[in-house]
Amino acid sequence: MRPPSTVGTSDRISNAAGFVLIDTLAALFVTILAVGLVFASVPRGTTTPRLAAIAREIETQVVMARNNAIAGGHDNEVLIDGKNRAITSGNQILNLPSGIFLAVLSADGCRQTGAVTGIIFQQDGGSCGATIRLTNGHRSFDVRVNSLTGAIGIASS
Repeated sequence: MRPPSTVGTSDRISNAAGFVLIDTLAALFVTILAVGLVFASVPRGTTTPRLAAIAREIETQVVMARNNAIAGGHDNEVLIDGKNRAITSGNQILNLPSGIFLAVLSADGCRQTGAVTGIIFQQDGGSCGATIRLTNGHRSFDVRVNSLTGAIGIASS
């Protein structure tokens, strides 16, 4: 009995290996193309939900400052630094991402030093009153501090 012929076997193996390589490269190219399209559709900058979340973070800091003034029996202050785009309350600092415009409208009783505005909360919960506006493109959120009651809330516009 004769052993099976091996003529042409190496040609078939190299052709199959070449096909697998081309098939793998094509699949890799399609995957990279799909990932590129997904990343291209992701919005850049600060989205409206992220802007709302930042407004809630600011609201939380301001509420905590008011509560600390009431519980501690002494005045407490929240500092809004328009130049450095930072909001500080006690040892907590919130730095705003680029692309968000920050504006503060405060009453006469608030401390104003250059680009820094201080919202002061008295021990009875009252405050000097202010509005912190965050704007990104056409969307804005206002964190409002009532000057009489010290009540804090968010309004969108």
